[in-house]
Amino acid sequence: MTTSIRLELEETHRAPLVAEDAYCLYGWLMEQLPSAYAAYLHEEGERPFCQYLLPSREERHRAVYQWTLFSEDAVQMVAPILLNSTSFPFRSGGKQVCVRRAEKETFRFEEAVERCFTAPVLPSSYQLRFLSPTTFKTENQYALFPTAGLVVKSAASRFALLDSGVTLQDEEALRQLVESARIIGYSLHTQRYSMKGAVIPGFTGWIRLAIHGPTSMKRLFWLLMCALPHTGVGIKTALGMGGCTVEESFPKTEEVFSWNR
Repeated sequence: MTTSIRLELEETHRAPLVAEDAYCLYGWLMEQLPSAYAAYLHEEGERPFCQYLLPSREERHRAVYQWTLFSEDAVQMVAPILLNSTSFPFRSGGKQVCVRRAEKETFRFEEAVERCFTAPVLPSSYQLRFLSPTTFKTENQYALFPTAGLVVKSAASRFALLDSGVTLQDEEALRQLVESARIIGYSLHTQRYSMKGAVIPGFTGWIRLAIHGPTSMKRLFWLLMCALPHTGVGIKTALGMGGCTVEESFPKTEEVFSWNR
């Protein structure tokens, strides 16, 4: 079971909010947690949550702050802080953010699993939109552009965080997914992400993915794609990077379906 928390934020002095503010808010939240649990999170290789900030295009002083919590411990520790806070002070920069609205929703992936493995018609392609700066680490470097292989490997790795009832441990199946997926369209631009005194090169925009191969492989790919909006994609998703949405396109009806929040 996965818990999603969506906060609508507003900077009280109408100063513009940016994606990197998610890292500042993350730092404030870590200070509110019990010290033992905060230390546990820093020691863990994969934190049991992802989060990102999406500023409004029309009113830059407003933004949606999205969290997904993957474990019961994270829900018990983090959710009350997010849901009960009326404002978030920044440690630097002088910004003061108030919470205009807070929503909590619980997801069970049984419906997605059943749909992906039983539906008679499969999507022909998927539009993956990168909402916050995104990147991947490959050969000890940050990727300037995504590849289908990097997306698939990240999706499979992060899928393990979900309590879906499905395990993806077949290395041969993953290899086939990587080799069979391809990018068939894109619109991307560079967007850097600043944290811890460092600037990480990333990108935002969208890519369109398709996969060829047997039906069983296409169904597994479908499952990975519908999970991505909840798990995030790429690196440093707990610190504000890698927020995404996915839309599915179907070949016969031209129907577009979204598993996004």
